[in-house]
Amino acid sequence: MEKLFITAEELLKSSFELGLKIFESDFNPTHVVGIWRGGAPVGVAVHEILDLLGVYTEHFAIRTSSYKGINNQSNEVRIFGLSQVIDTISSDSKILLVDDIFDTGRSVKATIEAIKEGSKLSKPCEIKVATVFYKPEKNKTEIKPNYFIHKTKSWAVFPHEMVGCTLKEIMEKKPVPERIFKILKGT
Repeated sequence: MEKLFITAEELLKSSFELGLKIFESDFNPTHVVGIWRGGAPVGVAVHEILDLLGVYTEHFAIRTSSYKGINNQSNEVRIFGLSQVIDTISSDSKILLVDDIFDTGRSVKATIEAIKEGSKLSKPCEIKVATVFYKPEKNKTEIKPNYFIHKTKSWAVFPHEMVGCTLKEIMEKKPVPERIFKILKGT
């Protein structure tokens, strides 16, 4: 599978662009929820843009888990840290879920369902989804992101990711300290 290597600067620039796109849509979220891991830095950048432009939000990071490795998902999506979000939701809440990539949509769908189920009497009035990268061909749900910057078919390799990369790819694409290669080679 073709890999798309994304630099930290490219991700940050695209994240700021995503925040601006949300602002220009006139959606003013009350909550920005970054989905850990990749959605956390994107969520921070989106939050910063919105805050700078006068849209003040609660902000959180939650964690979902469904991957066992590259292209290897388990059947169950587990969600951690959602109770803090649910505790602050009211019927006029507008939730923005933020992730680095939307592929199968399973994590986002499970998160939306968990928010609706967990908030029972005070369900938020709106939940929207924002992502930097969108893989429509991989989507296995009826959900589509409301906001995205790039469509791709490639495996996106984010700045922090090294597992799943070859040693050559790490050497060529990642700004890691050289001594890591000695450690990896066992010398």
